Amino acid sequence: MKSLFLFGTKLRMYWVILPIALLLAICIRYNSESDALLMLFPLITVLILGIIFIFIYYFRAVRISYDEIRHVGLFSGRDSAIINEGKTLILKRLGGNRLQITLFGNDGILPELDWLKSTGDAPRDISLFRGKVIFYKRSAVKIMQYFGLTATECNQILAGELCEIKTELSFVTRDTENGDIYIRIDKTI
Repeated sequence: MKSLFLFGTKLRMYWVILPIALLLAICIRYNSESDALLMLFPLITVLILGIIFIFIYYFRAVRISYDEIRHVGLFSGRDSAIINEGKTLILKRLGGNRLQITLFGNDGILPELDWLKSTGDAPRDISLFRGKVIFYKRSAVKIMQYFGLTATECNQILAGELCEIKTELSFVTRDTENGDIYIRIDKTI
C-alpha cells in the first residue's frame, strides 16, 4: 500500500557530524604514516560507527498511509493512530519552516478514568496523534495531494485563495484566522 514519508529532523542537528568527519579525514590521511601494529584502523572504525550512530539517533520521520499515521525512527516515540472515516488531519504551520500534523478524532473507546465515566463529560474528539515535520510548504502539499487534491488546488489553499475543496476521499478546509488546514477523511480505504 502506498504511503507518504515526511522527514522530521532539523537538518542542523547533523552538524554534530562535522568534527567527527574532520577527525576521520585526518585519521585516514595519516594512517599510512603510523608505526603502530594496527595503525589507525581502530580509531577509524570507532569514528565511522559514531557517525552511523548519530544518523540513527537523530533520525525522525512521520509516515502517513491511508490506514494509519506513525512516527518512524529507532529513538523516536512509538506513537501511531488509525486513519479512518470521520477523523481530521490538522496541518499547522510552526515557526522555522516546520509543520505540525495532528490527527483529531474519536476511536469510540470509552474513557478509562472513573471520574470521567461518572460525569459523562468525556470529550467526543481528542488528539490521537501529534508529530512535527520540516519543510512546511512541500510537506503540506504532499499530504494534500495524497488525499486527492491537485497541485494547483494545494497552492491555492496555501495561498488563501480557496477555503474549501471536496474530493473523493476528503474535505479540505483552511481556517482564515490562523491558516491551519483541516483535512476531514470522508472515506476509509
